[in-house]
Amino acid sequence: MQRWSNLPHWRALICGALVATLVTVLMIPLLHHFFDRQADRHLQLQIEQAGRLFDLELARIDGALQRLSSWSDCGADQFRERRRELTLTPNVVDFFFLDAEHHRLCASPHEPEEFLQRELPAHGGLGHIAATASLLTGESVFHLYRHLPTGEYVVARLPGQWLTMRASELALPLNGGYYGIIDNQTGEPLTLFNWHPRLGLPHLAQTLTLDRDYQAGLIEQQWVQVQPLLAAPGLSLIQVIDAAQLHAFDWAITAGLCGGFVVVWALVALGLFLWWRPESDPYRLLACALAQDEFFNVYQPIRDGRSGRLCGFEVLLRWRSASGIIGPQHFIPMADKTGLLVEMTRRQIEEAIDALQPLLALAPDLKVSFNITTAHLDDEAFIAQSLLWHAKIPHLVYEITEDNMVATHNAAQLSVLQRLQQSGIRLAVDDFGTGYSSLAYLQSLPLDILKADRCFVAALGSDSVNATILEAIIRLAHRLQLDVIAEGVTEERQIAWLNQHGVVLQQGWRHGYPLPIYEGRMLWQHELAARRQNLAVA
Repeated sequence: MQRWSNLPHWRALICGALVATLVTVLMIPLLHHFFDRQADRHLQLQIEQAGRLFDLELARIDGALQRLSSWSDCGADQFRERRRELTLTPNVVDFFFLDAEHHRLCASPHEPEEFLQRELPAHGGLGHIAATASLLTGESVFHLYRHLPTGEYVVARLPGQWLTMRASELALPLNGGYYGIIDNQTGEPLTLFNWHPRLGLPHLAQTLTLDRDYQAGLIEQQWVQVQPLLAAPGLSLIQVIDAAQLHAFDWAITAGLCGGFVVVWALVALGLFLWWRPESDPYRLLACALAQDEFFNVYQPIRDGRSGRLCGFEVLLRWRSASGIIGPQHFIPMADKTGLLVEMTRRQIEEAIDALQPLLALAPDLKVSFNITTAHLDDEAFIAQSLLWHAKIPHLVYEITEDNMVATHNAAQLSVLQRLQQSGIRLAVDDFGTGYSSLAYLQSLPLDILKADRCFVAALGSDSVNATILEAIIRLAHRLQLDVIAEGVTEERQIAWLNQHGVVLQQGWRHGYPLPIYEGRMLWQHELAARRQNLAVA
């Protein structure tokens, strides 16, 4: 049954979905807030643009009033100028003057006196006069005026529907609401476009400060925007929108959330899959490499240091990965930990048997050694197969590192070592001298060979204590009647020293590099054939 840890793609998909769901849930209020702010900003820009257009219309009337403000009397020239301004200013019905006491000056004789006798607030721009308190009751005329420094007033009369016509031309979005012009002082609407009594009227004068810049807010479940008019400080453009329609969670946001969910899911799943890809899952990585035959053997010669004669091989594993050739120190511990090392060694030995048969046919005495661990000793099938392999490799050697050899303290593993030795398989301690300081196990375990670590051989000819230790190791091995193989031989002086101290079995770059069988077989085959021919002649 495949383990859950061997399914990074499923884990990535599930975890990606969970993360995407969490991100989407967290994004809902954020998107609401973002789109609400965007909608509010869009509406603000629209009403600001509409306010500028309205101000342009008011500015034309204000320009005419300012030009007429130079009148000093109501002579013929002034009446001609008045008619000229009426021609140049559309929608204006008439112009006239009021004195400081609001009495008519240059006004139509039919102007009702009571209409003019009212308070006219002084503004920095245009003021307005409505025929009634509110246009909701219906008004017939509408007035805009400018207060002059002399205390007099110049007034423009417009049709009563002028504000309504100008408002309708603004084409502000309705969204279930309305817009229009309001009096800043009273909060009363002067004209409303698309208004219906069922929509109600917000209490603007009690809620908003109508004598400052743009304002917006929720009033009685309605989104209210107020844009003061610059040309007429007493007037403001108002827009009222149903808040439910304004901030509705539309399909565009839903589609955005769905798209965001898919994107986040894909990105997170891809990221997790790359994080959990086989390179980060030792079992899956090695299992895939084993299934695809990415492991191969290299054969390092073991020679007689005196004659250079080929005595055998240490068979080493290499990994041909996508990133290049990887040495055993990088993957053997991982393979041991994941439980794949025994199977890897089984294939290694079977491949070596097939590859070395031509050489063993020429020299059956060749020693062929493989590295094993305590995991191999616990595998009964491996031990049983070892007897069959020994029949094909007469001088089969198993090397166990010193740390692993000392770890074989239980009776079952000790019994396995004894069985292997009794069957003719020789046992060697690899990297001897680098592990435990206690040497008692040399007498308690069935051993045949000590392999002196390369660090001791490298110290030969120096004052390092390792050179002294190597000499002690050799004396100890000879006293225990164990063979010694020196590793890491790279120089002639090392060969000479080892020969002098009775260590004739040597391996290292000086005696030959580890080579794949297709590179070394012809060379070794010629060498063994020549040696066999020389022996036959002798």
